Amino acid sequence: MVAGHSPRSLTTSSSQHDRLSPAPDSPRRPNFGRRLVSWRHGLLAIGAALGLGLTWGLPQPQYDRSIENMFAADDPVRLAYERLTRRFSANEIILAVYTDPNLFADDGAGLRRLSAIAQRLRESPGVRDVLSLAELNAALDKIDLARLFVSDATPPLLRDRPLARELLELFAGMTHGEDRQTAAIACLLEPRGEAAAPRRDTVESLRAVMRSLPPEIGAPGMITGEPVMVADGFRFVEQDGRRLAYVSTLLIAACIALVFRSLRWLAIPLLVVQLALALSNASLALMQSKITLVSSMTAAVLTVIGVAAVVHIIVGVRRGQAAGLSPQAAMEQAMSRLAAPIFWSAVTDAVGFASLTISAVGPVRDYGWIMAIGSLFVLPAVFLLTPGLALIGPWDRRPHRAWGEAKLDDSLAWSSRQIERHPRGLAISIVVAVLICIAGISRLQLETDFTRSFRQDNPLVQSYAFVEERLGGAGVWDIMLPAPRLLDEPYLQRVRNLESDLRSLQIGAAENAAKNATQRPGFTKVISLVDAIDVAGVSPALRWAPAEAKLQAMAATMPAFFGTLRTVEESPRGGDGTPQRQAWIRVMLRSHERQEAAQKQQLIAATRELLEKHFPAKDSEPRAEAAGFFVLLSELVQSTVRDQWRCFLLSAAGMMVALTIALRSMVLAVLALVTNAAPVLAVLGMTGWLGIRVNLGVAMIATVSLGLSVDSSLHFLFDYRRRRQDGVSRGEALSAVQQGVGRAMLFATGSLVAGFLVLTTSPFVPTATFGWLAALAMIGGVAGNLVVLPMLIHWLPDTFSAPPASDAADTSSLPS
Repeated sequence: MVAGHSPRSLTTSSSQHDRLSPAPDSPRRPNFGRRLVSWRHGLLAIGAALGLGLTWGLPQPQYDRSIENMFAADDPVRLAYERLTRRFSANEIILAVYTDPNLFADDGAGLRRLSAIAQRLRESPGVRDVLSLAELNAALDKIDLARLFVSDATPPLLRDRPLARELLELFAGMTHGEDRQTAAIACLLEPRGEAAAPRRDTVESLRAVMRSLPPEIGAPGMITGEPVMVADGFRFVEQDGRRLAYVSTLLIAACIALVFRSLRWLAIPLLVVQLALALSNASLALMQSKITLVSSMTAAVLTVIGVAAVVHIIVGVRRGQAAGLSPQAAMEQAMSRLAAPIFWSAVTDAVGFASLTISAVGPVRDYGWIMAIGSLFVLPAVFLLTPGLALIGPWDRRPHRAWGEAKLDDSLAWSSRQIERHPRGLAISIVVAVLICIAGISRLQLETDFTRSFRQDNPLVQSYAFVEERLGGAGVWDIMLPAPRLLDEPYLQRVRNLESDLRSLQIGAAENAAKNATQRPGFTKVISLVDAIDVAGVSPALRWAPAEAKLQAMAATMPAFFGTLRTVEESPRGGDGTPQRQAWIRVMLRSHERQEAAQKQQLIAATRELLEKHFPAKDSEPRAEAAGFFVLLSELVQSTVRDQWRCFLLSAAGMMVALTIALRSMVLAVLALVTNAAPVLAVLGMTGWLGIRVNLGVAMIATVSLGLSVDSSLHFLFDYRRRRQDGVSRGEALSAVQQGVGRAMLFATGSLVAGFLVLTTSPFVPTATFGWLAALAMIGGVAGNLVVLPMLIHWLPDTFSAPPASDAADTSSLPS
């Protein structure tokens, strides 16, 4: 047995601990709590003024809805995408789809319905033009000379003629499905800077049209595309932000009410959180920062951080009042003893979140800044409001014991006895379990299908699945090829050779190939103006015309669409002062969105190799490159995963520094870091064993959870050091901390877990996944702090775990 630690001391109940008269703070210690209590009225007035003024006086932060801002400004993938949008202004397309069994009816009824729907879509705000079978039919009617000699009421596109067949083959998968029942209307959007309406208004207008199709069609239609995914994603994020903040607040309030049974102490943490949120939002507004795609959980996470801090104060106040102190004296003692751990908890939280700011992924980086600032604002919120709100008025000043808390006391005492009696067996079991879990990290797989960021019953996911099945792939991207001002046959042949290689490209994971799995084509559609030129050659009137004449004839029939396939970019002035003009053509690509990350990377790499083969980079020529939404999203999670270990190591290093300063002991800092890093890594490994793919939420969990989990270690070690400094033996100090701070840790962690579980209801899957994993990490963290940390302190030589007699107390660890 550990010296000075008897079984009887381990079974002391928490009520007895509460009634023990606490030793007064030494006069040599700066009594921070006394100052807070004496200034409580002024601090409360300042807090109330700040809260009301910031809530109503400043605009709320705006959302950044641009997909390219998810990447660093100098990221090559982002730069390529920006060049695509600059060169081909109408590069954004929304695909409207529906099913009509009579789409290809000989009487033209299906095409007439399609034409009417296309016209309604064309009139939607923000739409430049549309492309559908109706436009192809009209174009064919203009260039097919056979109509001059044959009288036929059948629409030209439905006649069994070579040009009609070639046009249908060329645009298959873009305007219609191979089943001849699926109609697709490509809506070409106006550039964002010139659009008559915001993208979300355009999306809602198009969606309204597709929900009110003619009764002959029956089922409503759907829309898909990058603008739809981005608009819907941010709409869910905005709804999430409000809903999660309300629900997490209500759920945590219910937990506090059940535990402490006090309306006053129910209101205090909630008001503290609201002030912290107001301060955080005000700072974002002043810095003109914008909320990004993963920021919907900001309010919910700040809520659990603020509530956890106040819960420790509640338990400290209750302990002081149970020992016979007046409410004012109990508050002074609690604030004096807890100021330092609360301060350093906020610092470690901020360090954990701030480490995300080195990420190359915009939403992760911005979320790190937002949460780091918000974590620090919990401090002024706690110190400004808590003393004044706790002591104002005579009613309900004392928080009560929770129902069943006696059983909790017995459980804590039992855990202390088990740690003392079976330290070696517990240690071996814990180490084996943690190592098994951590081994799962090697099995982690990336999730690059962005549609899986939404729940499977979401209309957006269903529309993408429909397009994947009926039109042969929803992954949209492009190739930009430098071109001569006048297209000649040698250049056209180079493009044809490239397209031929692209169409024959096969992909499949290496491990599948080893199992003789059938590989599939990488692209379901490859189309450029070169294909249109070749189709035009089928027409007798254009067969012998030059390439430029064929192209002009096709472009005259569908100017908006062909305008997206060719452009001339004006570059900075050359050496003689004249502007440099460079022509570009665009090869539009379609591939399956729902495929493995390795297959996507293989496809992108193979495409870049083919570009280098057919259009090798030369110093004198611009570079051919691939870009688009498919490439952006494929690189997004890849970048996040590459960054997560850098962020985690930076977070651990920053916390090591903060813990060493706070605890004035590198040894205790190492114990705290190991105790909390192990369960976080174990949870991350469990995602690998369970087959949970790495999305934005999973990629952030290790860094964020480490900062939140360390808070409990700080409260544990500060209280342990204070008791040792007061002359209590190691065993008795650990027992007392288990019964006192351990109880507060359980209450605070319960609030944390409740708040994070609210995130699991989010329709945005990365947020929901983050909620599940954060809750598990918090449970693992409190288990580590109640079992592993005391065990490690037991084994530590007493010279390391006992502070020097000259060491200052809790509040002396606060920066002066």
